[in-house]
Amino acid sequence: MEMRSNLGCHFLNEKTTNWVVTGAAGGLGTALLEKLARAGHEVVAIDKDLKGLESLYDAIEEQGLRPPALYPMDLVGASVEDYDTLARAIQEELGSIHHLIHGAAIFKALRPMMHQPISEWLEITQVSIHSPLLLTQALMPLLDKSTGSSITFVIGGTALEQ
Repeated sequence: MEMRSNLGCHFLNEKTTNWVVTGAAGGLGTALLEKLARAGHEVVAIDKDLKGLESLYDAIEEQGLRPPALYPMDLVGASVEDYDTLARAIQEELGSIHHLIHGAAIFKALRPMMHQPISEWLEITQVSIHSPLLLTQALMPLLDKSTGSSITFVIGGTALEQ
């Protein structure tokens, strides 16, 4: 893979920092990336939706802002090697990371566990549990290079209301 170079978060007021955001082409991810671009931060946007990433890139660039580096990646099928490749690309491009946002999510349907197809269960756990662990492990050396680095997990409100 190749990189193309209404949230009240106090990190947005910091000097320029490096961010990695999964689920970047979704509603929350898009809103966050636009705020980060307005604040002048460097961002790596990760999502499986290449068209969504490209639309986000174009929208931010059209505002005269620094667009994010795009990294299309389907977290459902990503291997440890894929995360290591991503980490190496970020290392070469940015050198360090200040903030990692786990915003990727997958939701198929709300149903009793006995009626949950195993294929959907595996996708949900891969994106929600395994992927954040694997990505954090791969990027931890880059996070360790930054003072005050952070890792944030985003949980959609509708998931909590169900």
